[in-house]
Amino acid sequence: MDLTASSTTVPSGSIRARSQAAPAAPFDNICAAADILRGQSCGNGAFTLSIYPGSMPALSELLKNGRANDLVNAGAIMRECFCGPCFGAGDCPANGEFSVRHTTRNFPNREGSKPGEGQMSSVALMDARSIAATAANGGKLTAATDLDVEYTNPEYHYNASLYEKRVYNGWGKAEPDAELRFGPNIKDWPEDACPDRRSAGQGLLLHHRPRHHDRRAHPLRRDLVLPLQPRASV
Repeated sequence: MDLTASSTTVPSGSIRARSQAAPAAPFDNICAAADILRGQSCGNGAFTLSIYPGSMPALSELLKNGRANDLVNAGAIMRECFCGPCFGAGDCPANGEFSVRHTTRNFPNREGSKPGEGQMSSVALMDARSIAATAANGGKLTAATDLDVEYTNPEYHYNASLYEKRVYNGWGKAEPDAELRFGPNIKDWPEDACPDRRSAGQGLLLHHRPRHHDRRAHPLRRDLVLPLQPRASV
């Protein structure tokens, strides 16, 4: 295929592992993107490609098997493993911009538009491979099916020691006498917040955070319950 044949150009693309439900899917998608971009270039124009691994173990495996190196050498930007992009904390499209993304989040204050405040942008859901193909074409919209690529499909090896070395697991090891340490701007619960039942709930703002027993929590339900409100770029 002649990669210069496409006429539709997009200024940015993003492959995000966090919007996937199956554990292996994010890793496989990023590896497929690396197969497409190996030896290619995203170009030095306006187009940018951001890659968000789903976890530190996934990032470690991408570094180990060389796929992260393939992506970075092609001009892609390897981002941190965090949920920020899905709620608008990273790579928000600029005003008037059209972005192709491998994520299901596209609504006000995150990746969509805020026309009431003069911000108008567009985000289109696209498969990870076609985003990588678009990147290899310098931002010109390209389907992965138009490319002749041999996908390597490397096996994923989960390394739990990354969490064991950094994250404290206090399950079943309660220390009731230990002093609670507060982070920045975190205040203790006021003793007189609810002096009696009659005043309970009057003038008191509660933020409910549900506990998801299903690790594949419904994205729409979660977004409605946890309405974070960072501003989109203008």
